[in-house]
Amino acid sequence: ATLFAANEAMITYGVRLLFVTERDHLLGIISTQDTLGERPLQMRHLGKGTVSDLSVSDLMHPLASLQVLRLADVLHANVGDLVATLQRLGRKHLLVSEQLPDQPLAIRGMFSATQIERQLGAPVETYERAQTFAQIEAALGA
Repeated sequence: ATLFAANEAMITYGVRLLFVTERDHLLGIISTQDTLGERPLQMRHLGKGTVSDLSVSDLMHPLASLQVLRLADVLHANVGDLVATLQRLGRKHLLVSEQLPDQPLAIRGMFSATQIERQLGAPVETYERAQTFAQIEAALGA
């Protein structure tokens, strides 16, 4: 799908993150931070064409690269633990998984900083952290 289609879907459903799937298999996630932030411009500068040429697969975060919480750990966590984890990782969303014997990894849920903010009635400050020198350079406006 195109970035435009992903943004339209997020607006339609009132969400800021989409699961990227193929044949009922989760491949990764993409958020408004990815589609509307610096990443499309960075990809354009890397020779990936114009921003309108980019697809979800160009910008998504593959499942293998995501920090995923184990359901067994979440069952014993409190809200403060989850907020601290969101802040430490600099993410707005955290997936929760369960690995059963002889079964593929199953996503059991997701925590959203925005939803936690709504329920607590207090802001949850998270900042996406730069992972590459290009991201650091973009953040500094160099």
